[in-house]
Amino acid sequence: MCGIAGILGFGRPVSAQVLAAMNRTLVHRGPDDGGEWISPDGQVGLANRRLAILDLSPAGHQPMSSLDGAQWLAFNGEIYNYLELRQDLATRGHLFRTHTDTEVVLAGYSEWGERCVEQFNGMFAFAIWDARREVLFIARDRFGEKPLYYVQLSDRLVFASEIKALLADRDVPRRLDDVVVGRYLALALVDCDERTFFADVKQLPAAHTLTIGRDGRTAFRRYWDLDLQVDRPPASDGDLAGEFRALLTDAVNIRLRSDVAVGSSLSGGLDSSSIVCTMSALLAGHPTATQKTFSARYRDSSTDEGRFIESVVNQSGVEPHYVWIEGRDLADDLDGFVWHQDEPVAHTSQFAQWKVMKLARDCGVTVLLDGQGADEIIGGYPSPTFGYRYAEMLAGGHGVTLLRELAAFQRHHGNAAVALRYLAGALLPKGLKSAARRRFNGTAGLVAPSGGTRVTAPTSRAVASAPMLRRALYETLTVTSLPSLLRYGDRNSMAFSREARLPFLDHRLVEFAYSLPSDQLVRQATTKGVLRRAMSGVIPDMVRDRMDKIGFATPERDWFAGALRPCIEGALSDLKRRGLIPPAAVDEQWTRLVAGRGRSGNVWRLANLELWMQQFIDRTSSVPDVAA
Repeated sequence: MCGIAGILGFGRPVSAQVLAAMNRTLVHRGPDDGGEWISPDGQVGLANRRLAILDLSPAGHQPMSSLDGAQWLAFNGEIYNYLELRQDLATRGHLFRTHTDTEVVLAGYSEWGERCVEQFNGMFAFAIWDARREVLFIARDRFGEKPLYYVQLSDRLVFASEIKALLADRDVPRRLDDVVVGRYLALALVDCDERTFFADVKQLPAAHTLTIGRDGRTAFRRYWDLDLQVDRPPASDGDLAGEFRALLTDAVNIRLRSDVAVGSSLSGGLDSSSIVCTMSALLAGHPTATQKTFSARYRDSSTDEGRFIESVVNQSGVEPHYVWIEGRDLADDLDGFVWHQDEPVAHTSQFAQWKVMKLARDCGVTVLLDGQGADEIIGGYPSPTFGYRYAEMLAGGHGVTLLRELAAFQRHHGNAAVALRYLAGALLPKGLKSAARRRFNGTAGLVAPSGGTRVTAPTSRAVASAPMLRRALYETLTVTSLPSLLRYGDRNSMAFSREARLPFLDHRLVEFAYSLPSDQLVRQATTKGVLRRAMSGVIPDMVRDRMDKIGFATPERDWFAGALRPCIEGALSDLKRRGLIPPAAVDEQWTRLVAGRGRSGNVWRLANLELWMQQFIDRTSSVPDVAA
């Protein structure tokens, strides 16, 4: 796990000073080592900051060259199947000097060329300068777990793991993208396509490669996508649950490969509990391996999941660690939290993950397994999951089954009217969904006058003709949910030099999940059915049978009325003076919240936007220190 940066000059030399400055900005991503390399002709520069996970020796130093010096690599991430690939490549005649997965990437490129990415099971973003072809090859993993941003200027391409590193090049503009600002404020959407809050900065889409030559010509290629038309052959609940469990177990197992301590996040929900208990079973044969878990706790009983966490701890025998979070913690950490995110954050819930990663650092655990990704592959979000499943039933003429499902929803969740609202949302024409959402959330007046809320993520004919629930989940996987959560997770973990690994995003498991019939995900008003059945006897029943979903929620309404109120009021006041958002609209959101009628999330996004602009657009803030 590392941070990378680089410059490709189009007929102009690379500035060693700028390259070094970019690399210094990424020290938090890799405090163990760092290096820069500039090509003999001076027109290509690569940089790396290293967080040593595999082969802790100096042999893992980057940028790393191939044996013949024809290729140079800056690599960020982990290739979990590197041992299998190394053995395969060795039989093909490749020699290895290290025990790193970095060298496997180089050998894989030498053997398979740009199609090497199709062999990698992992999370990664890397850049290879190929001197023979005179091209820079850049790649990003299938789901975008690891970030890669770039700016193409008139005389050079600049790229890095984080936007703040790009800004170390003073020629990179700091212009707002009004469309991104608009959909952030009105819809709480971020990271839903290649655009960023900086109009001139793009992110390489997940599952894409970029090849660029010395003349600046670029070629993008999507090397992987889900086939939403694949259906599993008919099988019993038990058989499908068993196959799911086997895939998840193997995904966890290969993510335990590490030369440093590995622990796990534990929220008390179904997903993280499944990872913790699966990991515990795998480590049972290693009596010296003590599994540590890290959890966020709250004094507010409506958001605290302590009883579920403790049930998992008691059953698995792990060593638990807790951080109790208060509003004053966010007030104290606010500058550092905003700086490390690179772009505005849509919810304060991400601060819980920030504190969990800090706790892991303080306890000396470098790698954490996490349950992120399950909601997007097996239907964990109530609105799209129930809504589109019920819409499928209605469209298929299964009215009696739908009525039974609504009755089950009433029994389990207490209000069948909510299910009907989900169904109505699924049936609403796509063009009206954004407007309805803005009206429901009370954000219609928060779009910048010159902006909008459009999302430009591409959709294929295969996606459009897929089953309704599968199509809805694919949208959460690629547009509306997972991309932003992966950005938050990367920044929160790397702020404290930690590595987060996500077994549910093993592409083999994702492909399996997306081939399942809808009733394996939703049945009797219960989501994630296949996972619940797979985890029978593995996790506590009280967790497996949970119907509620808290999802790292924070008591932000109470925080805004208490320790955070001065910060929020000050930021809103500054935002009104900018004229970016109508001052009356800003005042309305705060007034409604204080009166108990508004949404705290709307207020947070306004305040966070202002705090971010002060650090990244105005350049009035120094780099915060979060090392303490």
